[in-house]
Amino acid sequence: MRASSSSIRHTSGFTLIELLVVISIISLLVSILLPVLSKARSAAQATMCLNTQRQLGSATHMYINDNKGRLFYRVPLSDANAPLFWNSTLIKTYLSPGTNSGSEINQAMNKFANCEAAKESRMRYTDLGGSMRYALIGFNWNPITADQVRFESIRKPSSTVFLGDSVRSTDTSLGCYRLSRTTSTSELGVVHARHNGAVNIIWGDNHGSAVLSPDRYDLAALSTVLPAVHWNP
Repeated sequence: MRASSSSIRHTSGFTLIELLVVISIISLLVSILLPVLSKARSAAQATMCLNTQRQLGSATHMYINDNKGRLFYRVPLSDANAPLFWNSTLIKTYLSPGTNSGSEINQAMNKFANCEAAKESRMRYTDLGGSMRYALIGFNWNPITADQVRFESIRKPSSTVFLGDSVRSTDTSLGCYRLSRTTSTSELGVVHARHNGAVNIIWGDNHGSAVLSPDRYDLAALSTVLPAVHWNP
């Protein structure tokens, strides 16, 4: 028996109105889910970066124990006989033993400083063969002196900055491996709140936390979030 034309029309598919309703619902769901997924992705990136810094913090304490309780010491960049930078020292001795040449050390450090938030902040970001990423994490340079400060002289390690996300106020496309509280020159950087307005900090006792900043590039605001008491022993 031949099917009626009304039956054929009834089973032929969705009407235009039904398709528009479905598309509208999908668009609405996407608009709701995208920000949530983006925040979850950013939170995961921040956690990975904090774990990386915690590894550097652990290596720093190993260095301190191996050097009679002393921190890194300050040397002028013009000193041809100066020891390797603090991050290179940690890589070569503790985190990736066996790396000797400058390029090998850079590659190893770059892996540790792999920060997607830095890319999104439009910071210069080379491939693993370059040497740019190592400066994305800075060490608190305030207590560092030529005489090597002893760790035991730091009165409150749990509230003294050791490591943190860094940027230069003179060029915000660059990080700096040496951190200061508010002064930023070509050789000193400040903390950089690149993780959704927060900066990852590793404190002297090697616990890590994300510190919210009112403005990622406002140095005065950053100094109120992390005042001098957190920078000096």
